[in-house]
Amino acid sequence: MLLRVSEEEIQQRCDACGAERAIPLTTLRAGVEVGDPPQPMNPSIIALPGCPTCDAREFLVRVAGATGAGRPALTGHAQGVNALHHALVAAGQVAPTLGDDFDGEATFDRAALPWVHAGERPPIVGRPGAAELERSRLLAARRAGG
Repeated sequence: MLLRVSEEEIQQRCDACGAERAIPLTTLRAGVEVGDPPQPMNPSIIALPGCPTCDAREFLVRVAGATGAGRPALTGHAQGVNALHHALVAAGQVAPTLGDDFDGEATFDRAALPWVHAGERPPIVGRPGAAELERSRLLAARRAGG
């Protein structure tokens, strides 16, 4: 779950194990490619790196065409994902084979940052505590059938 977006990093909580972490924006890019050589897949997806605690992967999907006449303003998680996606595109951090898909999207209102998920406490970033590690171990054992 995306908790916060700033101009330098995002704060994320792993949906699988609950661990919270900071991910620098410089390590992220908008768009996903697959294959070798890379082929364009989807310009709206942001793939986050695997969770350091349980190795779960999270993918954020931008809500395309969400603004405009007759459409309600985005709120909550979608607003944060769109703010992150636009910040990455504005910084030129896009999947190389998808570069043309982002033409015309390079303008970004910096007033959209920082973004914080409503109702969330400020995340604590760092090593997971004993409770988080035990929960992650139990979840892994359950998945392995033990």
